Amino acid sequence: MRERRRSARWELEAKEAQFCLPGSDERRQCRLEDLSFGGCRIACRDDLPVGSDVEMIVAFPYLEPIVAEAKVVWGRDEVFNKQRGLRFTKLGDLDREKIFLYVRENHRDELARNWWAGIN
Repeated sequence: MRERRRSARWELEAKEAQFCLPGSDERRQCRLEDLSFGGCRIACRDDLPVGSDVEMIVAFPYLEPIVAEAKVVWGRDEVFNKQRGLRFTKLGDLDREKIFLYVRENHRDELARNWWAGIN
């Protein structure tokens, strides 16, 4: 599969997150597998067709939750979960800052490596 990401991603240790479908207040559980400023990869039990819109809710320690609108851009079904790639369509500057703060505190080495990737 050709890599189409435009921003660095950080692998997470299956962090719990939630999502809502448009027009619903019901929060559904998922695992956040990786995260970037442009989107994320989740694992869930729900069938989320490619093209679906969702609202992601991600809580980090010591920070208010991130709430972002996203679109499902790819999917892969596995035995016990369904992997979905989400592209953020609406993510505020404050929420970007929360992502940065979380990554800086929990993935410092990876942040430095990704920050300078491609610079010669």
